[in-house]
Amino acid sequence: MFVNIKKFSISALAMLAIAAVSLPGCGANNDPVKEPQATTDKRVEVAKQIRGYFDKSHGNYDSLSPEDKAALDKLTGGEAQSKEGFAHMGAPAK
Repeated sequence: MFVNIKKFSISALAMLAIAAVSLPGCGANNDPVKEPQATTDKRVEVAKQIRGYFDKSHGNYDSLSPEDKAALDKLTGGEAQSKEGFAHMGAPAK
């Protein structure tokens, strides 16, 4: 069983971008269609940073340095969210 890493990485980034768009706006009157491009670009950049930490640690949150964990947790909202995101990125594509 071979996994297309490029396809998987793109889908993981897309999933993170969707999560980044969805979570902050829970209950708010956000319309993603009307969202300014700059906001979308920032969320994509955050997703890329999160993916960078995933790649750096080979998917093992606990192997990150304390500084990297703090920076990642700040991006995701906490350790639980970081670990959950890593679990999703490490899951095989369906």
